[in-house]
Amino acid sequence: MASLCPSADLARESKNPVMLLNERRRALKWEEKQTSTGFVVSVIINNQTYTGNGQNKKAAKAQAALEAFRFNPSLLDNPIDYTLQNGRSPVAELNELTNASARWKVNERDDEGMIKATIIYREHEFYALGHHKRMAKNLAAKKALEGIPFIEELRKQKNNRRQVSHLNSINKDPLCEVNEKLPRQVQYSVKKESAKDETKSDSSASIAVTATYCNCEYEGYGSTQKEAKTDAARNLLAENPHLQNSQVTLADGRNPLAVLHERLPDVTIDMIESGSGIFKVNAVYGNTRFEGMGFNLNLAKRRAAQKLLEKYPVFLEEIPLTANGLPPIAELAQKVLLKFQTVKAEAGHCIVRCELDSRNVFTGESWNVKIARQKCALNVLENYPLLKKDMPKLEDGRSPLHALNAKRPALTYELEQKHDAKWIARVTIAQEQFCGEGYKKNIAKAEAAHEIIKRFGVENLDEEKERVLCLDGSHPTTKINERFPGFVSYQELGETTSSGVKIYTIQIQVRTSLGAQKFKGSGRNKKLARAKASLSALTHLFPGEY
Repeated sequence: MASLCPSADLARESKNPVMLLNERRRALKWEEKQTSTGFVVSVIINNQTYTGNGQNKKAAKAQAALEAFRFNPSLLDNPIDYTLQNGRSPVAELNELTNASARWKVNERDDEGMIKATIIYREHEFYALGHHKRMAKNLAAKKALEGIPFIEELRKQKNNRRQVSHLNSINKDPLCEVNEKLPRQVQYSVKKESAKDETKSDSSASIAVTATYCNCEYEGYGSTQKEAKTDAARNLLAENPHLQNSQVTLADGRNPLAVLHERLPDVTIDMIESGSGIFKVNAVYGNTRFEGMGFNLNLAKRRAAQKLLEKYPVFLEEIPLTANGLPPIAELAQKVLLKFQTVKAEAGHCIVRCELDSRNVFTGESWNVKIARQKCALNVLENYPLLKKDMPKLEDGRSPLHALNAKRPALTYELEQKHDAKWIARVTIAQEQFCGEGYKKNIAKAEAAHEIIKRFGVENLDEEKERVLCLDGSHPTTKINERFPGFVSYQELGETTSSGVKIYTIQIQVRTSLGAQKFKGSGRNKKLARAKASLSALTHLFPGEY
């Protein structure tokens, strides 16, 4: 059954209806068409077309989304939470438990717009439907995690793999460690083979290997060449403790060299010196050189990159988030659509500007245009005062605009737009003008209404009802019918609008001995217009009496 009022559910979500519909149903196809009265936008969901009309594309699209929600109330249900209790994705958890041996099959959308994802692991098969692939795969993985009978055994195997990996990282083979840290810098030579070394107490140590590094020799012994090389590598590491310091990362654990290549791809790092066990490189940026040294080339480059990034922390910036956890442009778009101008777009230095007027100019700078735009939007949100103004409320929670319109429905608001984010509303009451400002029309009108209510009070805003009576206090319509029973007829001539107020005009015809005579009366309602026409007839036919 179609929901008659999806607005309350949309208000609960606190999201634009178009944004919410795109979240609940991905890959939607919107069709736009311009007409003489505005725009028509349609969207197809489950083979049904929903249409919206509006003066602009945004309004028409929002109307189409509301129609879709109205006839598909299930789309407004709370989205399914397909994360696990530990906050991990079910797909990631399943791939880790099965060691990525599970097979996936994802079908195309069916007639109802749903995607089916199937997971096959050994002889077990699980499937789920979702609005998009990620949702379908996670729901299927969640079913698999709950339905595989030997899941606890898989969890134990995962823990064992983690422990083994941890032990391997702690007790790393010295020969592998040397080869990783000093590639092609250590020369091994077999000094003695198939002979018993008199200096070693272990009779099985029949092979001696010498590792040469930085013109220094380190001996190792073992029953095989690998054992002897491992022993020599262990002695080399023990004599060179500086080789243990091979991890150069940023504060968040990222590789500085990878970050530098991502954000400054044009920066080159050149090797300037390579000696015995030492490498020196230079990274040049902005006519400044940053030197890095290390016992291998990669380590030297990392240290040079780290120095450069410490000097220019702007390259470490990520997209900022607002207090609501949204990107600034997304939050700003919920209030007003502004234009951003890219002033400078150079490698590593971009400037974006947003100018509302001569007094309100906001900028954002970063290493790329995308982040600069977000910083500029954040600057607008934090420093433009009108965006901090919400719809005013009275003490009882009502809107001042609704309260004032209930008391004075004929008030006329003069609206003036200064720029994209500033509207001014002016309204005159009791020969006094009141103004309100806001980033939307309704907020500006509500601010003006709030000023009026604060000035006069809600209880004092009732208009005095206009009453039309004869001199003796009787009602003129009643009196004319008494004087000319059966000879009075009324005709409604029409209605006009003046300053937003409807005016009704009624004509009365009185048939007397002198012939038929016609009189007119106008008023804000038909009863008042009829009374004025009747009084006009009485005062003309009986001068001085009424």
